[in-house]
Amino acid sequence: MKIQITIVLTALILFLTAQSYLSTKNQEAFLAGITLSQQTMDKVGLVRDLEKDLLDIQRYVLIYKQTASESVIERFNLIQDKINSNLSLLYTSVQSDDQATVYIDRISRMRAHLQEYRTNFENVIQGRSRRERLFEDSIKRQFEKTQLQLEEYQSSKNLSEQESSAVLAMSLQLSEAHALSLEYLLTPDPSIVGEFDSLLSKSKEIMNESLKDNPVLFSLETDLDKLSTDFKQLTQVTRGYLFLINVVMAGSANEFLYLTRELNQLVTENQQRINEEIIQSGKDAQSRNSLFAAISVALAVLTALFFTYRVMMPISEMTELFKTLASGKNINKTIKKRKNNEIGELAAAAQVFQEKNKQTQELLEHSKNLNAKQEKLNQELAISTKKAEEALATKSIFLANMSHEIRTPMNGIIGLVDIVLKSKLDNKQRANLEKVIYSTHILLNLINGILDFSKIEAGKLDIEKVKFSPRSMFENVLANISAKGNEKNLNIQFFVNPLLPVELIGDPMRINQVLLNLCTNAVKFTRNGSVHIHIDFTPLENEQICLKISVKDTGIGMDEAQLKSIFNPFTQADDSTSRKFGGTGLGLTIVKQLVELMHGKITVDSTVNSGSHFQVELIVGAGSLNKRIMDLGFEVSIAHISVNDSGLTPDTYLNSLDQDYVSLSLAEIDNFEFQNKEKSLLLIDIDDIKTHKVLNQHIAKAKEKGMNIGLVTNTQPSTLPSLLQQKWNLPVLSHPFTPRHFSLFILQTLGVDCPYDTPNLGEVTPKSAQLKGHVLLVEDNHINQIVASEMLAALGLTFDVAEDGHQAVTKIVNSPQYDIVLMDIQMPVMDGYEATKQLRRQGFKDLVICGLSANAMNSDFELAFAAGMNDYITKPIKPQMLNHVLSKYLPSKTTDNTAKDDFILERQS
Repeated sequence: MKIQITIVLTALILFLTAQSYLSTKNQEAFLAGITLSQQTMDKVGLVRDLEKDLLDIQRYVLIYKQTASESVIERFNLIQDKINSNLSLLYTSVQSDDQATVYIDRISRMRAHLQEYRTNFENVIQGRSRRERLFEDSIKRQFEKTQLQLEEYQSSKNLSEQESSAVLAMSLQLSEAHALSLEYLLTPDPSIVGEFDSLLSKSKEIMNESLKDNPVLFSLETDLDKLSTDFKQLTQVTRGYLFLINVVMAGSANEFLYLTRELNQLVTENQQRINEEIIQSGKDAQSRNSLFAAISVALAVLTALFFTYRVMMPISEMTELFKTLASGKNINKTIKKRKNNEIGELAAAAQVFQEKNKQTQELLEHSKNLNAKQEKLNQELAISTKKAEEALATKSIFLANMSHEIRTPMNGIIGLVDIVLKSKLDNKQRANLEKVIYSTHILLNLINGILDFSKIEAGKLDIEKVKFSPRSMFENVLANISAKGNEKNLNIQFFVNPLLPVELIGDPMRINQVLLNLCTNAVKFTRNGSVHIHIDFTPLENEQICLKISVKDTGIGMDEAQLKSIFNPFTQADDSTSRKFGGTGLGLTIVKQLVELMHGKITVDSTVNSGSHFQVELIVGAGSLNKRIMDLGFEVSIAHISVNDSGLTPDTYLNSLDQDYVSLSLAEIDNFEFQNKEKSLLLIDIDDIKTHKVLNQHIAKAKEKGMNIGLVTNTQPSTLPSLLQQKWNLPVLSHPFTPRHFSLFILQTLGVDCPYDTPNLGEVTPKSAQLKGHVLLVEDNHINQIVASEMLAALGLTFDVAEDGHQAVTKIVNSPQYDIVLMDIQMPVMDGYEATKQLRRQGFKDLVICGLSANAMNSDFELAFAAGMNDYITKPIKPQMLNHVLSKYLPSKTTDNTAKDDFILERQS
């Protein structure tokens, strides 16, 4: 049975394949014919274009004959280039043609005639130009000279009446001759030549008859002879180029047109032949397709009969058998085998299938029982998972609330100590209080870390997208790690790509948290050596960049096992690490989670006792790639010296300020001179005291030359910068430094005031203004009441205190004389949100309400503004921030320094 079906199907497939192959060949032949026909049509088009273009070029030659216009020459050249191009296309298209030799012969002759036509036209142009020059430079000037001589003669002599008449007649004859020469230029009629010669002859006769005794006019005869000679030369030049146009060029054009018509006839005949071949090919293909169609129908009928008798009928019987089995009935009869084929064997197997069917029913029943048990287990697992998630959420909420409750008294401690520090204290008292402040800040940072971790676990940490300047972030990082690095005598280097945009879009607080955590860890776990911090970026699409942070140290390092667990919460390298260096092990966990929340990635490489290398990539927005973080606003010329190639002054910084900066060797220093000393400076890297000794004499010589010199040192030895300043009285920049510090150093070295980007160049100490107004302070914590009260009193404000939201609403309703309300958020009885909503509902629409809270997330700000608050201050309350916010709503008691105070506050904000 298999062999029979295989033979039938194979025969059918082979026949269909042959038919498909034949159809493909017919289609290819038809497409080839269409292609040949299209190529022939293209040739016909090219030949017709050649004929049309030649007629156009003849027309432009005739126009040039009349006007001698330069634009006609340009059009002539354009059309001739087009004809040459079409001839080249035609030459290429006929290469594979049967009559290629004939086509190529015609095309070559056409090119020869076209080149001859062009050469003749160039001769015509030269003849025309020569005629114009001959007329302007000789004939016209000769006429003017002769007329002038006659006028001078007539005015300088006392002529008789006969002589005067002769001079006038001669002048008239010459004027008419001049007019005829002009007319000949316009219409080169041969009759004009005779009239011209006649007028000149008459002029000579008048001169010889009436003026022959006047020696002054003897030179006129020579001038008239020259005039006659030049006019004859003019007529010869004119007849020459007219002959070229009317005879020679016309002949070349006619030959070209004749060859064009011959090509047209050849192409047309070729097209007719191709069309006939296409038609005949179509007829042959139709005959073959008809034959194959008849055979296909016959073969299909035979195949259908075969499958009906040998396959369909037995399958119909088997269908009835399996319907019986499907209904659960027993088989009472079997199908007889048909010539011992597969269908018969299938019928014999049906009885066995019935037994298997019974076994299957039993297995299905058992499977249902197992599925019921599995479903019950899944439900129990879902309940357990939900309980675990609720426990995790409860833990995170508990940690968040606990951290908040701990921060409230911590804020009071910090505020009170700040107030005491402003009073008169002896040195020991001040030192002890500063240690208290330091310790409270450490504890507050620990609490903040726990709070951040709990918020991340609870899914309540929001990532902002606001515009910010990375400058302040960089300076904050260096301010936090420099002192600790100096304590350990570490070399800290901080490099930023100077092309980094000056304005980014992202979450500045979280990016700063990531960078600061990585840097402080690097300093913490490095006993000696260095810490290198690199900030780079890669531009992306849609005004975004990939911000790349690299922090590399030479610290204790980690092995493979420690690297696998380094990002786990409450985990450090090992227990001994925690004992030696301190910390909770939350820092890197929070860093990794923050990076992932900002859709970035963090990687780490480390070797034990060699150091670690952390790399972070974050996608942030860029305000404008054209505004760079390092830009002086003017050009400078820089020469750089680095004896040991230490890289203290980054090449990227130098190249950003001067793309042509010069790197000098020791041998080149003393003889080097700037081409333009204005805005030029010499930067010298000094690694240590030994390097300074090597450069000592060279620095002295450069200083004697009056060069602007700046010295760059490493972080260690820390005494080196002061020693260099004492010895040389030159600007010294010590690592680590930001691009802003480097820019200020360059300006200082040049002796230039700081005119650029002044608001961002340094911190401005805010100045407290004395304000006028009555404040309601709503705060449940007694310590925080004291701290805030001291700050309000320092600003010259009067105030009342309410301990919860209900008291605040009562005070305002009973005595609505408050200018502003400082409303705590979390309070007993009634919180700040509800109190604000009640005040707004009771009509206090214009009352300024400012929220106070230790929570500083985006959602907290949104909740405050949604409740109806006008502003929001985060705890711990800083005097500068309180001053800034209150100044927006309250007037100043003094007006003399109002503008100055506003400027100071604006810069601080």
